[in-house]
Amino acid sequence: MMNTNKAQANSGYSAVTKLINRELSWIDFNERVLEEGLKKDRPPLERFKFLSIASSNFDEFFMVRVAAIKQMEKSGGTDSSGMQPKELLEKISAKVRSIKKRSAQLLSTKYFQALQNEA
Repeated sequence: MMNTNKAQANSGYSAVTKLINRELSWIDFNERVLEEGLKKDRPPLERFKFLSIASSNFDEFFMVRVAAIKQMEKSGGTDSSGMQPKELLEKISAKVRSIKKRSAQLLSTKYFQALQNEA
């Protein structure tokens, strides 16, 4: 029978493998949705729809996933990636604030003007 440590060494995987955090990955995905709305080759109304989808996704994200992380923080747990809830909430906050700031700037400076020009 092969020693477990030797098998792990041969496979290239360690016993403690950190996973990608699903919440941070989801934020990255939602940022890509927003990026679709930035493509200038799309009509203004279609661009606005992508911004609306991203905004709606974030609403649900905070109601469901961030609420669950806050529950985890109260119970003293960690997520599957090994990240502590406080650290995860800080990373989520920083990423989402950046994305929301950018989308608000785009909405006020580009989208409304483009939609008005189409009307």
